[in-house]
Amino acid sequence: MHYDLGCMYAYGADAVRDHGQAAAWFRSAASQGHAPAQYALGCLYSAGLGVPRDSAEALVWFRQAAVQGYVRAEYAIARMYLAGDGVCADPSEAAKWYRKAAQQGDAEAQNDLGVLYERGEGVPHDHEIAVQWYRKAADQGCARAQNNLGFMHERGRGVARDEVQAAHWYRAAAEQGLAQAQVNLGILCQRGRGVRQDHREAAGWFRKAADQGSAVAQNSLGVLHERGWGVSQGFAEAQAWYRKAAEQGHRHAMTNLGVMYRNGQAGAKDYAEARKWFRLADEVTAPTRRAADFFELHTGLITLVQANQFHGLPSEDVNAHLQHFLELCDTIVIKDIALESIRLRLFPFSLSRRVKQWFYKE
Repeated sequence: MHYDLGCMYAYGADAVRDHGQAAAWFRSAASQGHAPAQYALGCLYSAGLGVPRDSAEALVWFRQAAVQGYVRAEYAIARMYLAGDGVCADPSEAAKWYRKAAQQGDAEAQNDLGVLYERGEGVPHDHEIAVQWYRKAADQGCARAQNNLGFMHERGRGVARDEVQAAHWYRAAAEQGLAQAQVNLGILCQRGRGVRQDHREAAGWFRKAADQGSAVAQNSLGVLHERGWGVSQGFAEAQAWYRKAAEQGHRHAMTNLGVMYRNGQAGAKDYAEARKWFRLADEVTAPTRRAADFFELHTGLITLVQANQFHGLPSEDVNAHLQHFLELCDTIVIKDIALESIRLRLFPFSLSRRVKQWFYKE
């Protein structure tokens, strides 16, 4: 009863939303050992909603819920140890808690544990074990895990190199809207690796990712337009895409843009502008293809979203939940990461475990 009242104040319509009241009711239920309430109260402390922001206090409540096997609390603790939020950063401790959540079937935890094994952070560097965890999460429909599994197949890390399988997993993630997977699949289509070479299909996937802000996709679209591969040739269109990517710091796009200014391919030659972009390109460290896969969400962001989880209750309004989620995401800025990528990473955290299981199955 007290937990349900807390949910009403925490997740209800704007007219009744009151995080201070939510904290009071969650605390009442939490003090009686109610794990979901303990986790919810921890989320409020982590995000500073209705109570002062206090990561140490958040951890206290997360631990009480985790002792009871509450999987979201286990995952939250893992994130805190990985990020050093309220505790000293400790990848080994993070791995321990990721494992607890992963063994309960949490797909995000399985994927993140796989990332640790792939990197050798807090656990031995072991690509085979990374692949095992990626596969468990991928089979549940986790887009990030599907993309990661595709990458492992493409590079032959922990599994035999198999570009057909790589394309299969990239496509599964790309169809869920994951920009990095759309880029990876576009590259395979462009080069005819693992799939039939098809510049038109490549352009389609690059466009989807480019519209989400992917600089790699924007540069790739520029190349296709410059050469007329799969799209109509157009130097002005190519230059526009190069500029979008260059303004995000993409080194190759800066060079491509400089070449266009030097050669006057989309207008009069402009050597000063060309020199500017060449100089900027020289100052940029070469990007890694998978940089976007590993961007970290601060624990506070996750708990902020989890503070307004959708539980599928009759009293909840799914449209209001989505509107609140989008408004929250609009306040988040992570350097070099597109807003849509942030939304895709955060959205599963806005769902309760039961609703999330339905979401992945659908």
